Amino acid sequence: MINIKDLNINNYIVNLEFSNLIYGLFARDKDLINEILLMVSGINKSKDNCFYNDENCYDNEIYFKNRIYMDFKNEYFETIKASQIAKGLKKKYSLDVDTLSLAKHLGVLKIRGECTITSKYNLTKTGHSLVNASVAISTSKHLIINNPTVNLEKENDIAYIYNQFHQNSRISILGVDSLKKIGPYLEKVILFTDFSEVVILSALEYVFVIDNTYNVDFHKLFLSLDSTKLIVHGLSKEDLKFCDKHTIKYKKIPLYEIEAYIWKK
Repeated sequence: MINIKDLNINNYIVNLEFSNLIYGLFARDKDLINEILLMVSGINKSKDNCFYNDENCYDNEIYFKNRIYMDFKNEYFETIKASQIAKGLKKKYSLDVDTLSLAKHLGVLKIRGECTITSKYNLTKTGHSLVNASVAISTSKHLIINNPTVNLEKENDIAYIYNQFHQNSRISILGVDSLKKIGPYLEKVILFTDFSEVVILSALEYVFVIDNTYNVDFHKLFLSLDSTKLIVHGLSKEDLKFCDKHTIKYKKIPLYEIEAYIWKK
């Protein structure tokens, strides 16, 4: 069990409990998510706010043996050979990966097509993300991953990778870089809203985009980039009748489509 208790950060008070599910952390401010993940992973020190089995995450050797932290923006590996990757991970991090599984994933994801070979392996940015993902799904450790779909554009690759996440019973905490890409594969989405609230929703939930014309008493999540729309959650039939009565336009959308309203295209 991983817990965050009374973490005061950027006007949010964060209290979260992570069990063996796949979580996506989403905020308008990606630096906020990065900072939280570094504390939850035990790399950066919190003020006694992040715990693994009731022990502080920071500099916790037992925790480090049971979790992996990766940022898929980073280029960790200079080879596409499973045996060399596994050997390097064992030597540098004392981390065991299933070499046969790793070789299989590297093959399925066609890493060779994202690499040119000169005196060394030269991976594309997509290739680095695919290798990172292959390593992650070749372990049974808890996973803390930032930018899980960065540089990944093929739907088949994303589907293959994140369907593999469901094969192990473990905690997976993902710092979402694209909710549109990763949303269908998450189980819970943790939203850091524009209104200093931390909201946990099922990844399959729907939300409403409404005109920002009334100071309505709805559960507000985000304000659109141009301030003309609000993204709200949990509208009842009575709420929708109120909207109809006051000619407030509304649209029901899947949770993973909210980025179109709050980020620049």
